[in-house]
Amino acid sequence: MIVVQRITTYWTKQSRGGGAATRRNAVPEAFPLQAPGPAGVLVNEVEAHERDGFTALHTIRTSDRPSGSDSSRAEDPGGGSFSCDAVSLSPVTRGVFLMEDDGRLRVVVSPPPARLSSRGPRHLFTLGPGEYGRRRFNSRFTPSGCGCHSHQWWYEKWVVNVAYPGGTPAPNLFTQREPTHVLDRLVRLS
Repeated sequence: MIVVQRITTYWTKQSRGGGAATRRNAVPEAFPLQAPGPAGVLVNEVEAHERDGFTALHTIRTSDRPSGSDSSRAEDPGGGSFSCDAVSLSPVTRGVFLMEDDGRLRVVVSPPPARLSSRGPRHLFTLGPGEYGRRRFNSRFTPSGCGCHSHQWWYEKWVVNVAYPGGTPAPNLFTQREPTHVLDRLVRLS
C-alpha cells in the first residue's frame, strides 16, 4: 500500500498575526490515519481554512496502485498537464504524482496552478519500502497570478507526507517517527 497525506492550510492577511496566526500555526503537519481497508493507494486530504477557524477537514479516498505508461504527459488534478522525463506519472491528489518501479516509489509534486509555469513539476524523492517523505511548501497567491490584486491575496501552506510502508500502514504512520526524506520549501511570506 502507498499512503499520501496532503495537508493544506489557507489564510488571508487577517490571519498573519496574533491569535489567528497562533491557530493557523497549530495545524499539525501529520495526522493519524483512519483504517484504510484494502486498497493500493490511501489518500488523506486535509484542509484547514481561515474561514472555519483552521479546523482540519478530512477527506479519505482509496485507489488502485499507480501504473506506468508510454505517455510523456500527465494530467494535473488542478488542471492542465505536464511532461516529466518521458515518464507518465499518476495523479493521486491535487499536485501529487507517483510512479512505482522496481520496488521504489518516485514522488513528484506540481505546484498549485498559479505557480506551475514558473516552477514546474519537481521530483521530491524516491522512497524504498518502509520509508516516508515529507515536503513543506508555502506561497502567496492572487486571483490572476499577478500582484495587481494585492488586496485579494491569500496564502497556502502545503505539507505532503508520502509513505511506502510495504504492507498495511499503522494509524500512527506519520505521527510516530520523523520522515526518512524531508524537502522544506517554507519561505517568509510578506
